Order: sequence, then structure tokens, then C-alpha cells
Amino acid sequence: MNNENELLLLSSILNIDEVKTKFIKLLKQNLNWDYILNKIESQGLSAIFYKHISSIDTDLVPLPDKIIEIKKKFQAQYESNLGKNIILQRELKQILSEFSKEEIEVIVMKGMFLVEYIYKNPALRPMADIDILVKRDDIEKAHNCLLKCGFTLRFSDYLVDFTKFPAEVQYYKQYYHIIILLEMHWHLFIPSSIRGATLSKPDDLISTVWETSEKGEILSEEVNIMSPTILVLFLCLHLCQHYIVDGIWACDLYETFNLFFENINWKLLIDYSKNFRIKNLIFFPLLKIHKMFKLYNAWSYELLNSQDPSLPPEQLLEQNEKRKKILSEIEKVLNEIHPTTIEKLFYDKIISNTKNEFLRGKLTDVLVINSNWKRLKAVFQYFFPSKAYCEEKLNKKLTIKQYIYYIFFKKLS
Repeated sequence: MNNENELLLLSSILNIDEVKTKFIKLLKQNLNWDYILNKIESQGLSAIFYKHISSIDTDLVPLPDKIIEIKKKFQAQYESNLGKNIILQRELKQILSEFSKEEIEVIVMKGMFLVEYIYKNPALRPMADIDILVKRDDIEKAHNCLLKCGFTLRFSDYLVDFTKFPAEVQYYKQYYHIIILLEMHWHLFIPSSIRGATLSKPDDLISTVWETSEKGEILSEEVNIMSPTILVLFLCLHLCQHYIVDGIWACDLYETFNLFFENINWKLLIDYSKNFRIKNLIFFPLLKIHKMFKLYNAWSYELLNSQDPSLPPEQLLEQNEKRKKILSEIEKVLNEIHPTTIEKLFYDKIISNTKNEFLRGKLTDVLVINSNWKRLKAVFQYFFPSKAYCEEKLNKKLTIKQYIYYIFFKKLS
């Protein structure tokens, strides 16, 4: 791994006290800063990178002028995250209070949960919206509560019958110059099927989410929270939904393992992966996190044996032992849900090198299908969708000429 990618990996981890010496050493190298800054910003790591730089006493450890310039730039992003996320937290607290009055059970998902339990600082985790999970039977009550809190359905389609949508509805609320977005889910995850192929058991999965959930608090309001095992599964699926296993999304999963390691039921994680037919969607994110733990441990051992360790040796050894246990458990899961050689090559050589996000997403969907024949059929149907599918997607009747035109010259997404 080159210096630039090592620095990016360290910027994907909240606590680098053990390897701060390495971080400082990397900052002083002749780096491709255009590449680094582009990656840090696109992967949501600006605030964490700012936190790491700010923890360095520049009176004792002088840094290049370039780093000081970058620090000022990312300070603005840090403060922007803080301001926006405080507004989102205030809105969420109002929603949770209304839900409590109506006795609506709710699970707070993604960024808001992670800020409360893992990041502990709203500035560090950029968030685009608020995500909540409710039970299907509570959709109408929850919808009315959201309207009472000033939210509006985002798309007019929902006004007809929003429950016809398979997993979620979206809302928005104007707050001065800021538009607050909210997604209300009633399914944890439904893999986007390619032309109608059923890829998982969403009803069984969501039942498991609620049955295994635990009571907790978000913003001093009582909520349900996912069990650590389900949380790991969900974050893996979320990474695959975005077709990226890097940056702040990798940080979410890495830090979840650090915090909840002792409470994760590893056997259940394997069982869920197999039973819900999502092995490949769990395998590839876990493989990335395994590499992160392995590299961090290697750097920590390297500094332990150096003349300038970042922490006392006994503290370094204790953290290394914890990571070794996490690595051991992740390896057991990876061995149990390992993809075939063809699937691994398909991911490494084709999906990972596909720049178009929409196409990369469709290729990722193919990995979920169990039969190779069905996979080939799905790929064919993606490139050559039926006339009926095109008409449904475009919401209009097509002549044969128009159909051919849309297949070969227009991307249907």
C-alpha cells in the first residue's frame, strides 16, 4: 500500500493514538495531495482528518505549510457538519417525542445512531438525512406524526398510496436555507432485484431485526436499537447498497467492531448471511474491515518495537490482543461464507474497476443470485430490458423504433 492510501486508511479510523507517530511521519512525506484531498472529501472523511491533525501539537511537531492550509480548509467542513447535524438532532428529538406519545416503536438507523453510540461528536459523521425504521402496522401513525412535525412527503406518488412502495418513503422539511430530508423505512433492506428476481427474504429479515432489538436511548428519548449482530449485518448491506467499501462507511463498520466486539454473536452472523442469501454482500465489506484491522495491528507492532512508540508498551499490547481476537472471529466468518473463485474474480476484476455507479450497482446485485444461469439471464435483461419494462419505467407506450432507441442509446436507471 502506498503512502497516500495508508494516510487515507488512518483517516478512516477514529482513534489513532497508538499509531500517531506513523500518521505524523506520513504527513511529512512527498504526497500526492490532489489525490488525497479528492478521496477525503468524496468519502466523507474531512472532519476525522481535521480531528487527527488538530491533535498534533505543532509547537512540538512542526508540520509542512501545506498541512496547515488543509487544516483550515477542513475546519470549515467540521463546523459545517456540526451545525447541520445539531439541526438534524433537534428534529429527530421532536419526532421521537411524538412517536413516544403515540406508542410507536422506532429504530434510529445509520448516521444518527452512529453519532450517538460510536462517534460521540456530531461534527465527525457527515449525514445527508435522518433514517428511521418503524413497523409496517405503524406506518399510518408514524406518517401522521411526521406531518405534525412539519415534514412533507417528498414525491407526489406517495400521496396516492405510499404503502405500495416496498421499503421506504421520503419526506422533507424546509428550515431556513436548509432542506432536512428524512427516510421512513419499514424494511431493513430489500436487494434491488434485477428485473424482478427475488434476492432475499425481506419479511423474515425484518422480523428478526425487531425480535432481537434492544431498548436504548437516542438524544435522551427511549428507542429500540439493533442488536450488535444485526447492526454489523446492516452496515455491511448498507456499504453494498452504496457500492463502496471505503471512507466514512468503512469507518462505521470498523468502529462498530471495536465497540461491540464482545456482544456480537458470530455464529448468528454466519447463519443470517446464509439464511437470507446475502453471503456475498457480507463477505466483501468484512474482507475490507479485516484488512484494516490487520494493517493497523502491523503498524502498532512496528511502533511497539521502535524507539518512539505512541503509547506505553503495555497499552499497545493490550489493544493488539483485542484486535487479534476481532481478526480471528472475522476470519472464521469469512471462511464460512467465502465466495466461489469466479465470484471473487468477478468482484475484484469487474465490479471494483467499474466507474459508473449505476452499472456497478447492478453488477453487485448479480452476486446475490445463486444460480450462474440466472446471473447470465439477469445481466442480459439489464442490457436488453423488455419493451414492457421500458414502458413501465418511462410511464408511456413505446413504438418498436422508440423501444430500440431507448435500449441502445438511453440508460434506464
